[in-house]
Amino acid sequence: MRADGSERIVRCNEMMLSLFQCSTEKDFLELTGGCLRGMVIAEDYRQISAQLGVWQREKSADAHYLDFELCTSAAHVRRVDMYLRRIEQDGEAFWSIRLMDANMRTLMHVPGAMDGLLSRGTFYQEALRQAMKDRDMHVFGSHCPVYFNITNFKLYNASCGYAAGDRVLSHTAAVLKEMLPGAILTHLAADSFLVLAPANRLTARVEQICRRINHFIAMPGVEVKAGLRFFEAGDTSPVTSSFDEAKMACDAAKKVVKRSWAIYRKSMSDRVVLHTYILTHFTEALQKGQIKVYLQPCMRVLTEKLSHVEALMRWDDPQHGLISPAAIIPVLEESGLIHELDAFMIRSVVKLLHYQKENGLPIVPVSVNLSSLDFFEMDPFAVAEEIMERYGISHEYLRFELTETAVVRDKGTLRQALQKFHRAGYHVWLDDFGSGYSSLNVLKDYPFDLLKLDMAFLKNFNQRSRDIILSVVHMAKKLGIHTLAEGVETEEQLRFLRSSGCEQIQGYYYGKPMTPEALYAACDKGTYSVESRAESHLYYHPLRGHILRQIRKVDASQTAQMMTFSAYGRSYRVTMKRIASAQALHIYQAKFEDITEELQYDDKVRQTDDVMRNL
Repeated sequence: MRADGSERIVRCNEMMLSLFQCSTEKDFLELTGGCLRGMVIAEDYRQISAQLGVWQREKSADAHYLDFELCTSAAHVRRVDMYLRRIEQDGEAFWSIRLMDANMRTLMHVPGAMDGLLSRGTFYQEALRQAMKDRDMHVFGSHCPVYFNITNFKLYNASCGYAAGDRVLSHTAAVLKEMLPGAILTHLAADSFLVLAPANRLTARVEQICRRINHFIAMPGVEVKAGLRFFEAGDTSPVTSSFDEAKMACDAAKKVVKRSWAIYRKSMSDRVVLHTYILTHFTEALQKGQIKVYLQPCMRVLTEKLSHVEALMRWDDPQHGLISPAAIIPVLEESGLIHELDAFMIRSVVKLLHYQKENGLPIVPVSVNLSSLDFFEMDPFAVAEEIMERYGISHEYLRFELTETAVVRDKGTLRQALQKFHRAGYHVWLDDFGSGYSSLNVLKDYPFDLLKLDMAFLKNFNQRSRDIILSVVHMAKKLGIHTLAEGVETEEQLRFLRSSGCEQIQGYYYGKPMTPEALYAACDKGTYSVESRAESHLYYHPLRGHILRQIRKVDASQTAQMMTFSAYGRSYRVTMKRIASAQALHIYQAKFEDITEELQYDDKVRQTDDVMRNL
């Protein structure tokens, strides 16, 4: 593999093909995309790549060791040991890599409670023998593969010492033998155990095992998770590969904080294959234009005009079709590649704004999502400034959204970066408000311009969720922060949000994400009326205070009220009136008229009158 930062694979041998279950070098290169990124499970890639970068800069010829997990062409997950050394040939630097299946290493018996556990080789032989016996007796499925993993075990060893870590392993082995009599057990790796156990009441036993071991560990963030692979009638899956599937279930359990175990589903294998495909082909998809920008309309509640659109990515893959962002984003974040996508989205959106400007189309402001990881892998502000300056686009047309979870994790880097965006005139919004754990602290510590209410509030649309939304909207108004509710799908939800004072809405009620061409066509047909630049500024401009005063005049006089203002060389008349009332809630209508020519005509008439009077 090249040692120039590209991580491109130059060639591979038969042992490598066998490890990845590939028949030819072409199959291997297609599976991996011809780079290290495609060889490593997404969760491990970022750390592996960073360590390689360190060794590459050192230019040392010493041998190095790493371990990671890979996914084979048959969707089997394997942990491997990687031994590598930097070499030079014909003046070029390469990494010479040798991979070894970790399961092939001989497990030495650990004294004490670890005694009685089988070596890996013996374990698999016994598991096959038990499976054949169960088939012969027509009770196949009466034993179940289970994968146990102590999460963040390296952290435990680093904090408590390796002697304490050995005691945890010994205790784990003792608990497994006590709670699973008649089971076949092995210690797979430093933090993992494999078990073939009787399936009767197994989930209850696994729950109790995890509880006992976690009580012994007694360290937040370090806990036991388990994956179970039950067999159904007529199941012909190989027993050995079923342990890989149990591991997939264990990995799924790790992503659910309050769950100690998970049961394998076929979708888990499909997900692993898809994740590997995403990691391997993402860069190629960017280069070939398979990653596309879709736009979802966001409407102003007061006028029912299109206030802006949110830019969302779609991957139109020739093999898998449209790949869901829900599958793509986590893989890119885990592997440290999310900044490549977000930089692409920023540049693509600015090019769309330039297209609208050059072709006389209404310029619709666009919001772009940023990951907290972007601020460590690149400078999002510099990326935005460069492309905005190149195409001559005003900052008011590009907004940035950050999730609440990302902000909660911030240690100061984000806050400084957001200040740069604000000083330059960009709007910065807080996405998924209410989904995190420290919402009020976020509002206290960060100067956001708008809150996007998490759509979970609208999924269970009951009185409690209504009360929460009302409270959030009223609080935001007192803080001078604008509000937008996403996930709006029904007329009932729209009526409530309008009455609550929420300013903007987004959701399928007004439109699904669509291509830019589809949005332009919808605007041309009159499906959407685009909010003018002056109208947009009115809601974010200090003149917004004048509008609120107009509303109070309407309330006092019970009649329509009128005001005029100027922006960017144009003059406007705004007529406000109340159109509905219900108890303490009132709905107002604002009518905007461009009166620039009218005022210019009146000015010419006055000039003529002045001339006539002076004759």
